[in-house]
Amino acid sequence: MKLFDRAIDRPLPVFLAAGVIALLGLYSLWRLPVNRAPQIEIPYTLVFATWEGASPADVEIELTEPLEEQLNTLDGLRHMTSMSREGLSVHYLEFVDRTDMTESLRDARDEADLAEVDFPDDADPAVVQELSFDDEPIVFFTLSGSPDLFLLRDLAEDLRPALESVAGVSAVEIFGGHEREVRIEADPVALSHHGLTLEDLATAVRRQSRNIPAGELRTRESQRLIRSTGEFASLQEIRAITVATEAAGAIALRDVATVGLGHERLTSGAWWNGDPSVTLIVRRQPRVNTLETVERLRTRVDELRASLPAGIEISASADQSEDIGQMLSQLGRSALFGLLLVVALLLAVFGWRQALLVSSVLPFALLFTALGLYVSGMGVSNIALFALILVLGLVVDGAIIVGEAIFAEQEAGASPKEAAKIGIGRVGMPVITADFTTVAAFAPMLLMVGVMGQFMSVLPKVVMFALLGSVFVDHLVLPPASARLKRLAGRRRTSRVARAVDEARGVYVRVLDRALSRRKTLLVGAGGAFVAALALFATGVIESIFLPSVDRGRFTLNYELPLGSSLEETSRVGRLIARQVEALPELEHYTLTTGQTGALASGGDDGGRIGPEYGRLTVELVPVADRSRSQSEVVEELQRTTSRYAGVDISLDQPEGGPPTGAALAIRIKGEDLGVLAELSRDVRERLGAIAGTVGIRSDYDPGKPEIRVDVDRPRA
Repeated sequence: MKLFDRAIDRPLPVFLAAGVIALLGLYSLWRLPVNRAPQIEIPYTLVFATWEGASPADVEIELTEPLEEQLNTLDGLRHMTSMSREGLSVHYLEFVDRTDMTESLRDARDEADLAEVDFPDDADPAVVQELSFDDEPIVFFTLSGSPDLFLLRDLAEDLRPALESVAGVSAVEIFGGHEREVRIEADPVALSHHGLTLEDLATAVRRQSRNIPAGELRTRESQRLIRSTGEFASLQEIRAITVATEAAGAIALRDVATVGLGHERLTSGAWWNGDPSVTLIVRRQPRVNTLETVERLRTRVDELRASLPAGIEISASADQSEDIGQMLSQLGRSALFGLLLVVALLLAVFGWRQALLVSSVLPFALLFTALGLYVSGMGVSNIALFALILVLGLVVDGAIIVGEAIFAEQEAGASPKEAAKIGIGRVGMPVITADFTTVAAFAPMLLMVGVMGQFMSVLPKVVMFALLGSVFVDHLVLPPASARLKRLAGRRRTSRVARAVDEARGVYVRVLDRALSRRKTLLVGAGGAFVAALALFATGVIESIFLPSVDRGRFTLNYELPLGSSLEETSRVGRLIARQVEALPELEHYTLTTGQTGALASGGDDGGRIGPEYGRLTVELVPVADRSRSQSEVVEELQRTTSRYAGVDISLDQPEGGPPTGAALAIRIKGEDLGVLAELSRDVRERLGAIAGTVGIRSDYDPGKPEIRVDVDRPRA
């Protein structure tokens, strides 16, 4: 082609363009955010409202139904899932693909505000929250080493501002510990004696605990604001509050109640390796480099560690940077080994100058891919790294073909410049056709929709960028560079490796001739092999799974006690199960959470459940190189050892190599009568449990705690 000949005759613009692309690729590689998962916009919104102490049936009538009525009118809403639990109404809104989520989020807030008009007076306002992979924690820092949960909570509160000031951090949340509160315990006899009620005490405390602006004082020389300070500075001030006035004098709060310092009612708990703990949950900002952010966080924590009291330890867990570092290490090793093998083979066949030219396609394709990712707003992720490893062998194929064609022309006696023109003219278009055929094989993945479509679209894009970079090197850089090499004086004809290649080519030609002379036999054999391959999948010899489990050295054990179980009982059972975990020789550390099991969920884990009967152990194993068993084998052993706990529903989950996909099978049972649905769900669950191979069967039906009902006799009342 004229374009290739022109590049060989005037190579300077091509070399300059290659240099600019390489520099831009290096800049892009430096600026690309490095995260575990691709940047994905999830078409989901979460809406929830709380009403403390309400039963699921009351929540359904007073909160869920008003919210459903308003949210159902949203534009672009594909599906809405609502759940009514004790004190909580939850709604998951799924929108159609390519919906403007910013606009949908604003509309959902407006509709939730309209629904709040029908809420009970003591119910909390509805909260509308966008779901995003950017919200998942990047690392946990756990404080332990003291049984004093007040101390651990105070230390966490002191550390939070320092961690939030680290570049790339969006928020730091605290889980666990005791939050201080003033407890006022009324004396029923004293209240009755003075004719007071609990509401009277609450009103008095509320009225006298506020700062109230009282106007402005102006003089000739100055002006001052007047403010009445009502905030309490000590427990003595609270005890001295006047709650009523009688003829005998004022009645203070201390006369009718006991005032002390305690902690809020516990609804959850956390233990680190069996010791009480408090955890700081760190979340990142969108489009930041997770590796750099976690490294800065670890450096800051090391600086703060010296200020902690003696015996207090701070440990990191669920560190995403470790997973990312492992992925980068695997890519680096694969790229290095691939490059060394290619260079060694090319050195043996072509000589060192031509070998270096051909192998230069690998780093250039990598830089071109980095430039493409940066320009398209993407980043380095697990799928991007997998695609790069997959395409490493493809990008060098074209360069080898072009290099071989040019080398063969030089052997035939052509000058380097003539050999470059003839060689690229002979194989240039077939190589481009082969590359675009590969692109065409991956392109249909761009048509996938939904979250999985966004997730998998990274793979074909990376393949396209890498192959485009290789085409540029194969056709526009390699021929002009080869044209400027000295003539290779018949080296290949005397080379031992070249003779071996020629002999192998002769064997291949003879086998090909025999195959073509028996075409029917060849076609029947190929068809039989194809049918046999399909049979392996159809008969289940080769298993089919959507996404494989990955050995990150981390898994979760979820357990559930019967409804009505106390938080103390759930914690006791959790510590018993933890003994089985502690017996694992591969164990590095574990975290036990009860009451709010999703609080310390990391990427790939489900959001957990809320209630005193729920618990979760998050287990981290030592690195793969330091253990003899795989993560799956450890999980299988733990399934056997924990199956003996009667009345406890236990399930173990391993992270998958992709976005969260939920259970392998979900069955929805619809109807109007909740009681009938409850019976059907139990029946379906029992039948599924009888099927061999089914584990972890769960129902989201929550009847609520056992309750004592008080029916008021209105005429007598």
